Amino acid sequence: MAVSKIDFNCPSCGKKNRVKIKNIYSNEDITNILNRDIFKIECTKCNKTTILDYPFTYVDDEHIIYYNMEDTIEDNKIKRTCKTFDDIKEKILIFNDNLNDIIIEYIKLFIESELKKENVFSEVRYDSFINNELRFYVINKKEYANIDYSFYENLITKGKLKEVKDAAVIDANTCLKYFHL
Repeated sequence: MAVSKIDFNCPSCGKKNRVKIKNIYSNEDITNILNRDIFKIECTKCNKTTILDYPFTYVDDEHIIYYNMEDTIEDNKIKRTCKTFDDIKEKILIFNDNLNDIIIEYIKLFIESELKKENVFSEVRYDSFINNELRFYVINKKEYANIDYSFYENLITKGKLKEVKDAAVIDANTCLKYFHL
């Protein structure tokens, strides 16, 4: 287990603290990552809990996801780089559901374009795979958009996926570099 020590000043009492943090997380840590418990740090003086966002790497059997880190692991796994917590949370959910993140980003673009036709401008985030449907959360509308899994399968079958070399940011701005119909 790779561990680092970092310093922080408690926002409540000002005491300088040195804490150990994990640098690499795995499937057994998913719940603590998704609910942000990994970022909760307790002050050694006043015992107040604070949130300390820090870079880390998530590794499972097939994927490596870097959160605010550079590509550092030599491996043949699928690698992604994420700049925000919401991005890494979404990648973990996508990969945990055994889906292709490039296709999911493409579907998000489709949903957003349909929303724009209704004059709704909103960010869309992948949420879950339930009852043969892909579930996306439409942030501004505070509701879900459901896409039948057959739509995803159809894109995989008919589209052309380009191999992603090294760790890459895959989002709405980059997915079209790696996928086209």
